[in-house]
Amino acid sequence: MLYKKILLILLCCLAIEANAQFYVNMEGGLKWDVVQTFSSKGYFFYENKPDFMGGAVFGYEVNPYLFLETGVHVHQLNNNYVYKLDGVDWLTQERWLPAQFIQVPLRLRTTVATIKENLSFHPYVGLNILLHRHEDGRYESREYQRPIEDPTFQSSFKYEYNAGFRERYLLLLEAGITARYKITRHFSILCSLGFMMGSTAIHESIVAWERRTPAIKDSGVTHAQYKGDQISLMIGVQCRFMD
Repeated sequence: MLYKKILLILLCCLAIEANAQFYVNMEGGLKWDVVQTFSSKGYFFYENKPDFMGGAVFGYEVNPYLFLETGVHVHQLNNNYVYKLDGVDWLTQERWLPAQFIQVPLRLRTTVATIKENLSFHPYVGLNILLHRHEDGRYESREYQRPIEDPTFQSSFKYEYNAGFRERYLLLLEAGITARYKITRHFSILCSLGFMMGSTAIHESIVAWERRTPAIKDSGVTHAQYKGDQISLMIGVQCRFMD
């Protein structure tokens, strides 16, 4: 009895010739990066502002409940950091070079609900290959010395900043859900919410600083790592072929 049920499921998955369709999604929207930070002294954090991400997804509908997808998305990590030490902001005026990335998703998608044949909801899970667009590992390095006002004119805050890539690419886990509103047989509007999660850092930023005043002479290190963790919200259009 069990093998009959398994055979029936396989036949349903393989009965694709009559309804199989190719489609292309063109989409763009906002994404929020999650960056891990550490500071030996003071308060160091990543200023998380939404950035644009866009690209295309190419899909194949095996049947109404199984879709295979791949594609490419492009985005960048804007290295906006804030460092507070003894109530003073030291990095607010700095703008580091953004790190540019390419994402290649490999997804399985299904259908969980359809409302009045026009509106449907499609969760997905898969892997995402994250690659950076820089030829070498280190792409920015700078030194800066900022004077601190005091009667002796001898106080200063000096730091050295280095940013680079630890890996050429990462393999990330991703999941999300897409709402699809069908306008015609070949054209639909999409709205997607997605999540990505990594376990190894692909990009890191390090600031080594030294502060000198008549009363204080100290130093420290701040460290930020990007693992590809991300939340995205995108809208787009879908065009279907071979219907």
